[in-house]
Amino acid sequence: MKLHTAGEDYLEAVLILQKKLGMVRSVDVARYMEVSKPSVCYAVGTLREGGFLTTDENHYLHLTDLGQEVAEKIYERHCFLTKQLRQIEMYFKTRGLFYDRRKNFYKNQGKRPNEIVSIGFLGQCLMSLFMGKPNYARARPSTLLSNDDSYKKLYVDNADLELFYRSASLGKKVEHFIKSSNEYSQAAKSDILFYTLYAVVALAVHSADITPTAFKELDLSVIDDAKISEAARMVFDVYTKLGGSNKVAKGNDLLEGIRTCINNYESPMCQMQR
Repeated sequence: MKLHTAGEDYLEAVLILQKKLGMVRSVDVARYMEVSKPSVCYAVGTLREGGFLTTDENHYLHLTDLGQEVAEKIYERHCFLTKQLRQIEMYFKTRGLFYDRRKNFYKNQGKRPNEIVSIGFLGQCLMSLFMGKPNYARARPSTLLSNDDSYKKLYVDNADLELFYRSASLGKKVEHFIKSSNEYSQAAKSDILFYTLYAVVALAVHSADITPTAFKELDLSVIDDAKISEAARMVFDVYTKLGGSNKVAKGNDLLEGIRTCINNYESPMCQMQR
């Protein structure tokens, strides 16, 4: 049985509470996670069916060997994640960006939206640039941190705070340009945002496959509004030809079309000079 993120959270809570209290009941989990008792009962039933835990005659919860193994891995991953998110937050803060690992923390402190980088936004930027999957960034942003393979590739194998900062900084620049543009509808702006980020960098490094090394060596000052506009128009043209819908943005055809354009791209300036 494959656990969803919510199931992982419940399993981890049982582990933490067992270490703290020794014996755990559903009411303890509900109090710890600040959720309703019916929600816990439903989760317990699902985890029990999956072989992750059992309950005794006194309604105490017990992790099975499988549940213990899975919960330990989840707990270890979350501890690592928490430490890394703190490091990212501190690094960004020294560079004028605010990494919102505690949701709305910096918004409540009065920081401007264009200075705040959410956990999800950074993940979407990294996914678009270094996995080459702006379609996944558009369609499935919430799966990133819960997917071990994706998380390892983006946050462990490339654990470079400067890389994270550059990705977020350029992502916010592209976001500001797209949101401020009068050329696109609100729906189109959401659909093309991460494709535009991907495309503008791919064009700058002259490759549809962006590597962390190539991105770090790139002078980001050359990516001005004119370059972003050029990339956005290219993305929008392909997007429109395919139907210009949310479904198109979440599919594979748009990405393949953009990759083809990048590999064969000649800037409008070059075309005018012919």
